[in-house]
Amino acid sequence: MAAIALEDSMSLGEPGYSPTAPLSGLSSKTKVGGKYVVLKDSTKYAPHSRGSSVHTADMRIVNGGSSKAKIEGSAIARKGDSLADGDTINEGFDKVNVGG
Repeated sequence: MAAIALEDSMSLGEPGYSPTAPLSGLSSKTKVGGKYVVLKDSTKYAPHSRGSSVHTADMRIVNGGSSKAKIEGSAIARKGDSLADGDTINEGFDKVNVGG
């Protein structure tokens, strides 16, 4: 089980790229600890760049998440889950852990 990812859960940042926070596609009604939840195949992280190479928000959609736990019809993302560009969610709310 891993900590649930919320609206302020920063990414790790790939080598040479800075960490960023979720930008869009969070849960619309559900909050945990007063914050919206990061969702697989819905939440996009803010763009980041290294020199002239830019990873757009569309490239930074969360593609990892729980296979069992869902909110609003989407899998819940957790600390350690992946983004489509190869980055990883690096923070989570450790008072709520999600399995699967």
